[in-house]
Amino acid sequence: MMIKVTYFLIIIMKIDSLYSGLKLLILGVILNYISGCTNLLDTTSPSYIKAYTHTEDLYIKKDDFLKVAKSKKVESYQDICSLLDSNRYNFSYLYIPPRIPISIPNGLKEKEALFYVTLVDILPDLLIKHKVLIYNSKSNKKVRYYYKVNHGEIYFYLNDGTLFYSSVQSIID
Repeated sequence: MMIKVTYFLIIIMKIDSLYSGLKLLILGVILNYISGCTNLLDTTSPSYIKAYTHTEDLYIKKDDFLKVAKSKKVESYQDICSLLDSNRYNFSYLYIPPRIPISIPNGLKEKEALFYVTLVDILPDLLIKHKVLIYNSKSNKKVRYYYKVNHGEIYFYLNDGTLFYSSVQSIID
């Protein structure tokens, strides 16, 4: 009888141990989820604007960019012109890499921050007017694309249906 009681106690202790382990595992998953959510809300990280290139390299002529900025009567137009004329931007194309959110990095000067905000606002207009060279570096070819507007968001697709850029229609009103 004593052996049966001992086995019974051992089984109960193992079940209790497994149950405690399961509770700790669930607690760990919950804490990890909460920790991940707080990292997304971290205010010390760069300020992301809702505009992403997904798969392709984008190139914009500086002149086309400035024409659209002028036509939209961007208030900081002169500041952006002087920034783009500086030695830092002494090339004819602006490059937007794939798979990276267009962001305003911390510590930028006011002119550079205005440039990033204007770039995100103007890029859909440039894409709609087909003033952006989209280049697939794997195939070494220019890429054709089309766009759709849905509930204030604009989506640009490659001809094969792959989403390559998305944005709100306008962030500057």
